[in-house]
Amino acid sequence: MKINVRNNDVAKAFKILTKKINDEGLMKTLKRKEHHLTKSQRVKAKKKLALARFRKDQRKKNAILEKQEQNFLLYSKKSGNYSNKRYS
Repeated sequence: MKINVRNNDVAKAFKILTKKINDEGLMKTLKRKEHHLTKSQRVKAKKKLALARFRKDQRKKNAILEKQEQNFLLYSKKSGNYSNKRYS
């Protein structure tokens, strides 16, 4: 990995370096290899990450459904805000 420093701006070069390291996942692999994990510990960690991903997806889906429901109620006949766009 090579980072060029332009105009003696080391701070910007460091920022670029950290971004490249994060994109490659280098720090995650180093942290993962820092300590030995048994097979059961690895399985537990994978399950924990999978559960976190699942919950995040569920939160996103629920937010979308709530937004759709709010839009439906906003333009439903019961709310009084209903106006048929075809005939107006």
